Amino acid sequence: MNTQPTFLPRIPSSSLLAAFRIKLNELRFEWQQAASRRREIARVAHELSSCSDRQLADLGFSRSDIPDVARGSFGRA
Repeated sequence: MNTQPTFLPRIPSSSLLAAFRIKLNELRFEWQQAASRRREIARVAHELSSCSDRQLADLGFSRSDIPDVARGSFGRA
């Protein structure tokens, strides 16, 4: 009995396992990069939140702009 799904090409199961491991490592790396980016955004937002409104104004933005500044998507109109 063949247990391999019909939509997969007929290749040895050891090759499928190797391909799966490669894809799993790629996904793990992407997840780690995303988690690192989220931590950096949170760190920047926390640091900016500790500034006074005057300090933020001196930097050129208001308190409501902090999330955009932290994400790097802040832009002046």
